[in-house]
Amino acid sequence: MLQLRSYTTFPPDGFWYRDNNGPGRTFPAEGGMRHITGRVHDYRTANNFPNKDWESCWRDIENFTVARLNGDPKWVQDTDVANYVAPVRSRGGGCCGAKVP
Repeated sequence: MLQLRSYTTFPPDGFWYRDNNGPGRTFPAEGGMRHITGRVHDYRTANNFPNKDWESCWRDIENFTVARLNGDPKWVQDTDVANYVAPVRSRGGGCCGAKVP
């Protein structure tokens, strides 16, 4: 399976994504992988599109980026083991996820 070597090192043209749900929407490269995943997640959730969970959004962006980079070994690796854990989005009051009354 092809996957990105790093989620913190920006590939050429950054992390941008074209979502084909509904009328389609392009998300420009405005931040890192977490940022764009959050934007795609919010878009899909607000419009009740499928695959709106955080992990599906992350995987779709990764697969799109791998395809866009044509499997360039500088940015992409071929492995049988997933090297990531999709980050959990905090719903609490800050960095520790504590709930704020």
